[in-house]
Amino acid sequence: MKVLRVIETFLPNITGPVNQAYKLSLELEKRNIHSPVITTYYNTQNAPNEEHIDLVSVKRLNHLRIMQYCISPQLKKALKKSNQEQKIDIIHAHTYRSYHTEIAAKFARKHKIPFVLSTHGSLLGYDKYLKNNFVKLPYKFYDLITAKKAALLADAIIVNSKQEYEEALSFGIQKEKLHLIPVGIDVSLYEQKNIKKDEKTSNKNKITLLFVARISRNRNLELLINAVAILKQELEDKEF
Repeated sequence: MKVLRVIETFLPNITGPVNQAYKLSLELEKRNIHSPVITTYYNTQNAPNEEHIDLVSVKRLNHLRIMQYCISPQLKKALKKSNQEQKIDIIHAHTYRSYHTEIAAKFARKHKIPFVLSTHGSLLGYDKYLKNNFVKLPYKFYDLITAKKAALLADAIIVNSKQEYEEALSFGIQKEKLHLIPVGIDVSLYEQKNIKKDEKTSNKNKITLLFVARISRNRNLELLINAVAILKQELEDKEF
């Protein structure tokens, strides 16, 4: 069996979608399901044209960058060659409003290959973190000229959260095509270690909060800041 993965950027460039795509292909390969990746050189200029990252076969294509859009003229040829080398059973694309996703969706429909799309918050996420209506126009225009076909005609849509699920329904995705699958983690990476703290440096009256994410509107950092302000008032004996 072969599950071909398409994504605009890949390791060593690290993003949330890239990490998910890599882990999915890696776990499939461990189960003897071939899952190669076709991507571009975006943010990986010094990476080889073809390589294996652990068990995952990666092919990078040249691209033209227009705003946030990577156009790979070689993609159609790469998909055809991959299908000739070994029949593709499923095409799995990552993120909507992507040239890779559009071309892969058309190729899948033409060759009657099941097409799966992981949205990664890309359907209506822009409406949350972009406050200027003028800046939102390119997203709406894209949906208008493509008729949302890559998403609406997909055989399955994978979302990671309840918010993404509701956004997909609002976008027009049929409920029976939606699959809510939260992002998985390897819990062994987060095993608690028995570390003895130096009593001299340990301050029971001090509370430290760590925020780990990029600073953007959809991360709701304001909520954390306001919460700390309230805590400082209610727990005056504590240092934050």
